[in-house]
Amino acid sequence: MITKRLIVGGLVFCVVVVAAQFLMRAPEPRGESPAVAQPLPRAVPRAEPRAEPRAPRAESRSPPSPAEEPAGAQRAAEPRASAAAPEPPAASDASRRFVFDCGNGVIFSVRTVPGEATLFLPQALGAEVITVPQVEGAPGTRYESGDVSFSSRGGLATFEIREQTFADCTSNPGAAQTAEARRRGAAFRARGNAPPWVLEISQERIDLALTLESQTRRMDFPYREPTVSGARTTFRTFSGTQELVVIIDRAACNDSLSGEAFENMVTVTFENRTSYGCGQAP
Repeated sequence: MITKRLIVGGLVFCVVVVAAQFLMRAPEPRGESPAVAQPLPRAVPRAEPRAEPRAPRAESRSPPSPAEEPAGAQRAAEPRASAAAPEPPAASDASRRFVFDCGNGVIFSVRTVPGEATLFLPQALGAEVITVPQVEGAPGTRYESGDVSFSSRGGLATFEIREQTFADCTSNPGAAQTAEARRRGAAFRARGNAPPWVLEISQERIDLALTLESQTRRMDFPYREPTVSGARTTFRTFSGTQELVVIIDRAACNDSLSGEAFENMVTVTFENRTSYGCGQAP
């Protein structure tokens, strides 16, 4: 009997211990669930502060905009003006030069500035230089003083020089460019096509204008003494890391587009591109 009681008591004790352990472990999952759920709401505040600064940034831009618009408009206009200024290299004095062929060997040179024109008469008319003011309101463009006048309209020009009239004179842009180069002090001028380029050599520098994809690049290189070998003259000059090589051969050359005859064949190499053309002293 005593043995049975001890066995029963042991079984009861074991049941009590197991039940106590079960009751102690049961709350643990209940405590873990809030701990797992807490990080989820914490993720929302972390996202909200990132979104909150964006609103103040947008607000800070809008209030100053009325005051900044005029200054911004000026800054936007300034680069356009600076970019456009270098386009005509010979227009710093606001002058333009024209050459008109009136036939029978009569050629007039004209230089215009705002308000007046200077006529360079051919040798047959005494090679005079006459300045005439512009006539306001006249059809086309007209300059007149006394018995000397110059007018142009529709691409043709008329000269009236002391009872002599020269009408239907046609413009010669190539000759005008040569005259302008001479005025700038160029000792040699060359040009080519595909792509279009113009080269001028003076005693101080070598100027190259190269047109690629409708954009014209103008580069100035210092003048360096060339090397001469027979009928070939070679110029080699540098501007920073850019190298320009110009080879001038004393041989007859005709422009591939206009057919105009020149005294020299010219080869220009720049940025691993070689172009060919014709040139001569202006």
